[in-house]
Amino acid sequence: SLTGLPNRHLLTDRLAGALDRARRAGNRVAVVFLDVDRLKSINDALGHAVGDAVLVEVASRFRLLGRSTDTVGRIGGDEFVLVLDGLESRTEIAAAVNRYRGAFARPVVVGGRPLPVRASFGVAVFPDDGDSPDSLLRRADSAMYRAKRDGRDQVVTFDAELHGETGDGLLLDAALRDAIARDGLELHYQPRIDLVERRPAGLESLVRWRHPDEGLLPPARFIGLAEETGSIVELGRWVLERACADLAGPALRDRGLQLSVNVSVVQLKRDPGFVDFVRGTLTRHGLAPQRIELEVTENLFLDPSLPMLGRRLASLAELGLHLSIDDFGTGYSSLAYINRFPFDRIKIDRSFVDLIDRDQGAQAIVRAIVGLSTALAKQTTAEGVEKDAQLAFLDELSCNEAQGFFFGRPAPLPEMLRALPG
Repeated sequence: SLTGLPNRHLLTDRLAGALDRARRAGNRVAVVFLDVDRLKSINDALGHAVGDAVLVEVASRFRLLGRSTDTVGRIGGDEFVLVLDGLESRTEIAAAVNRYRGAFARPVVVGGRPLPVRASFGVAVFPDDGDSPDSLLRRADSAMYRAKRDGRDQVVTFDAELHGETGDGLLLDAALRDAIARDGLELHYQPRIDLVERRPAGLESLVRWRHPDEGLLPPARFIGLAEETGSIVELGRWVLERACADLAGPALRDRGLQLSVNVSVVQLKRDPGFVDFVRGTLTRHGLAPQRIELEVTENLFLDPSLPMLGRRLASLAELGLHLSIDDFGTGYSSLAYINRFPFDRIKIDRSFVDLIDRDQGAQAIVRAIVGLSTALAKQTTAEGVEKDAQLAFLDELSCNEAQGFFFGRPAPLPEMLRALPG
């Protein structure tokens, strides 16, 4: 096979043996399903040979990270299964899973091109979650799909609620639609800092859901579901309306700050009236279009509807709004697209910024992105800045702006304004 790892049949045999040993010893066995996130995007954008090379490298890293008692198998195009034997506690299981997550800490380099790769993990444990190979595999698979639905690049452990996952999804979507209708959502804000003036240049709005039972939910818990069900259109309109109302309100009206609003590619596709809605919202609140920046992730470039999306973005730019590419460097897009669309800003993904104080590869990537952005007369914002050393490196590159916990965590508007630097 491509990776040389055990297939489903051999993996199931080894799992059965691990369960027999665990019954005799009174130990636990963890079954971990993991799916390489967005491998299809890599295949579509760069070709299946590159996608295959990613899988081979991931398998190689797993071999280096695993214990002699672990079994690593590949059962589908982008799915791996781990059987972790001889574990005594859930703490040991969590540590073992985190060790395998380390395989995705560094980009995979294919043909000299670094590709950030992440994975979604689902975990089921013997004897708590099942006592047969079939039940444990099914439940780990179910947990993995919950991890993907909740935003990818995370670990979800099976629990009783996952038995009714499909029904739960429908109930959650109904609750989300109700929250949109009754203003059960709220916006938190995080500052963007001008690195020359060391003062706030703008704010990014980030939606939160005040769930009646689960408390404050981050967007990773519900944006994916909203995109699947179509409620992303109503959600996206609510966010823009509320952000514009805040910007036009007394707290922000005279501060001269630009406000960034995230726009889902799915919303951009499914909402043919979005441009008119934006125009009407700006007029209703008396806002100059230049004070609003719409952020779209780099995955836009991989969408089959790209020509239509490009026309829609051009219409938004014609209104006078600013546009930015969010999470730049993670979408495997061709550099040729960057200057074909009316983007004013490139936002460097936090996965690169996180490493620039200690990893030469990440430094080279960030240096290249800032250089490209400067050459194309675009602004650059580095996301996820948390340390002095990261900020010092960005200063050396003359990066325009930075954003991250170093300057302030996302917070409700009054709290954010009290803590606003400068």
